Amino acid sequence: MIKVVRTRSTGAILLVGNDKGKVELLDPSPEAEVGERVYASGEEVQDPVTPIQMKKNKVWETLCKDIKTNNKCEVMYLDRYPVRSRAGPVRVESLKKVMVTK
Repeated sequence: MIKVVRTRSTGAILLVGNDKGKVELLDPSPEAEVGERVYASGEEVQDPVTPIQMKKNKVWETLCKDIKTNNKCEVMYLDRYPVRSRAGPVRVESLKKVMVTK
């Protein structure tokens, strides 16, 4: 858990980067609410895991290998499920075919 502007947060900042050192933050739809969960469209939405489960089961390490941007700068899971919030898709500004990390 970290403090962000004096507020406790267990969220993660996700980004993409290329081998030339360019980095971009993932950008949810402007209509998305702060703190809204994102999910892979087409996959069953699961209950959130606890921080202990995340670490013990290496959830992020398992998932991140399958999350990357496509040629339209959309974030995709397994190259076929768009990552989105209820408000719309998650995108990046310009980096294509790169892996997501935190």
